[in-house]
Amino acid sequence: MAKPVLLRNKWLALAVALMLGIGLYALAGFWLAPKIIRSQATRYVENTLGKSLALGEITFNPFSFEVDIRDIKIDGGGKPLLSLRRLAADFQASSVWQGAFVFDSVALDAPYARAIIRPDGSINLADLFPRMSDTDAELPSVHVRKLDVTKGKIDFADHSRRLKPEKTLSPIDF
Repeated sequence: MAKPVLLRNKWLALAVALMLGIGLYALAGFWLAPKIIRSQATRYVENTLGKSLALGEITFNPFSFEVDIRDIKIDGGGKPLLSLRRLAADFQASSVWQGAFVFDSVALDAPYARAIIRPDGSINLADLFPRMSDTDAELPSVHVRKLDVTKGKIDFADHSRRLKPEKTLSPIDF
């Protein structure tokens, strides 16, 4: 009785297994990773910051570690507190041995922030940072080699002053 072709040729079996593994990795990266990014990001913002996060299309390339997220919005009570038309980031695998999150490039298209100094002197954008206790772990380092910001806009208001001045800073490009 003859052995199957795959068992007779170990190299062919290894090549098929390798191609199957790469195919599964690609499927997980292109299809599953965006779903995980969406669920984890929205859960984090809701549970940690008490705000709602809306995300548009998310793409991830598992071979180059590039992520592209469209139409990001954190609600700030009817109006966006923070939004982005597009976030594109090129994560580097070298982060594993560098002990920091390393990005070759990060591009922010049409970032928007609504900054308000409240009557008590606090700023609403501080709500975007979770309260840290002494027992929390130290935040990891982040290195960005190239940062591009285009068509940015900040609406600023100071409600701690009697006249409540407001100003729009736009366009912000660098």
